[in-house]
Amino acid sequence: MNKSKVNLITGATSGIGFKLAEKLSADHDLILVGRRDKLSVAGLLPQNALYIEADFNQPAKAAEHIKDALDAANITELDQVIQCAGTGYYGQSQDEILDNVTQTLNVNLLFPTLLAHQLMTMVERTKGQMIFIGSVAHKGSPNMASYAASKAGLAGLARSLAAEWQDRINVQIIHPGPTLTPMLEKAGYKIGPERRLFLSPDVMATEIIKQMDKGHQSKTIFLGAKLKNALLGLFQRKNAA
Repeated sequence: MNKSKVNLITGATSGIGFKLAEKLSADHDLILVGRRDKLSVAGLLPQNALYIEADFNQPAKAAEHIKDALDAANITELDQVIQCAGTGYYGQSQDEILDNVTQTLNVNLLFPTLLAHQLMTMVERTKGQMIFIGSVAHKGSPNMASYAASKAGLAGLARSLAAEWQDRINVQIIHPGPTLTPMLEKAGYKIGPERRLFLSPDVMATEIIKQMDKGHQSKTIFLGAKLKNALLGLFQRKNAA
């Protein structure tokens, strides 16, 4: 790998993670991690990327597998780790079955915790960034109790690691607001008139990259980003006319 920065992105085959990979591919070397098999993502992901298949619902095994794959590729340093993998369930909490609760906590909290442990030394070598993609739901969200709990835990993890790794690794957590991703449909959320309040994954990825560059420990991205991008597009079209 010969570019200036090496980025590892989890959850890179759809939604925000996919758009982050797309936008970062021009200027960064990428290691992309997803649950889909290599054949199904062939031709979909940036050609310069190393792809690692991992089952986030088996957090310890997935984290170890990713570290082993990096070792096998002789990758010893990472500039940024962007932990974007996520899942959830929408519905009343008493109706959520144990398998859904377990998967949500595995993917959204246990896996990023264990992956951070595995990759800490590699990020420390570059004094790089460990970036967690949280959610505005971390403060509590009706009908998404387990998801909200997992993201609240992730926020606590980020705060703790930021203090523990101070001056060695910059730890960030970025909380996206409502975003139109495939996870919504999988979670059972049916979008109605409130669709206009949701950001596209493309816009959200752009805003996340801006916040990554600023390096603030915690940042929430909400509807203001949609208005800002709409006004920017209007301004650009006006100047092009």
